Amino acid sequence: MQRAIEAVDRTGLSKRSDLTAALAWTKLRPDLDRLAKSTRHGREAYAEYSQNIDLTVLLIGTVSQDSGLLLGDQLDTHYLMNSLVTGLPTLLVLSGRMVDLSGMAQAAPKSAGAQVAAATVRQLLGHSAADTASSMHQALSRTGSTTLGPALMSSLDRLAGAVLAMAPVQVLNQGPSTAPDVQTLAQAQKDARASVLELSRVATAEFGTTLDEREQTVRSDRLTAVAVTAGAVLLAGLLLLVTRDRTLPADTAERAGRRRLRRKPGGQSADGDVRSRHHREEDLPAEWHRAPGETAEQAAARQQELDRVAP
Repeated sequence: MQRAIEAVDRTGLSKRSDLTAALAWTKLRPDLDRLAKSTRHGREAYAEYSQNIDLTVLLIGTVSQDSGLLLGDQLDTHYLMNSLVTGLPTLLVLSGRMVDLSGMAQAAPKSAGAQVAAATVRQLLGHSAADTASSMHQALSRTGSTTLGPALMSSLDRLAGAVLAMAPVQVLNQGPSTAPDVQTLAQAQKDARASVLELSRVATAEFGTTLDEREQTVRSDRLTAVAVTAGAVLLAGLLLLVTRDRTLPADTAERAGRRRLRRKPGGQSADGDVRSRHHREEDLPAEWHRAPGETAEQAAARQQELDRVAP
């Protein structure tokens, strides 16, 4: 028990003032220290331990809420974590209480309260096992992982066998005369506890692996999206450029095309021809050179004079 307390301390939970679970652990830890040194027995011990066990189960739920473990966008991880933080702790607690209450009922066969308590926890254990099995089945049936099922099946089968030995489905309402032997229950509970701990360890490891794989997929998807976006932006720019040239009026488009002709020093154009800074008559439409009322011959003569005096 002390090792388990130290394991929680090593997580640094008590230093996280932003988490509700940190406050719960700060309040619970001193009680667990005292409980580890308690010398009580019988009903007093059962009451003292049960109270702190209930608070510990609540702490597990608070941790899961603070971390958002149950809010995953994938159904398999949701059902898997629901089993880990809700189903398995409940199974573990109920199986232990069934042994304790059955022992107290056997020690007081005339106590109606003890008999009812033992029968009630037996029913709760059976129903809890069914709910946990259903949640595990949902996780396995909705996962794309190839390792989750094989990793969990052995521990699941072992746990199912232990629970059925303690609370057979066909005799959940059995009376005191047919109550199982306490020693048999204790051995089955020991097997159930080992199965729960192993299942928790394996499921947690699989959960971490699944998250790592999905994080890589998300990162790859994001990089692909960035590349596609950049390509789309470039394509859009080219399309706009082509569309602009094709939608300009014919004369404006021709002028724009001529403006893109870059001349080199010395009057040499990009195509290597030597031209003056004035276009010749054959280069441009005649109407570009005519003044109002000017004939073609007059325009040609004026162009020749410009060419003569041009540097």
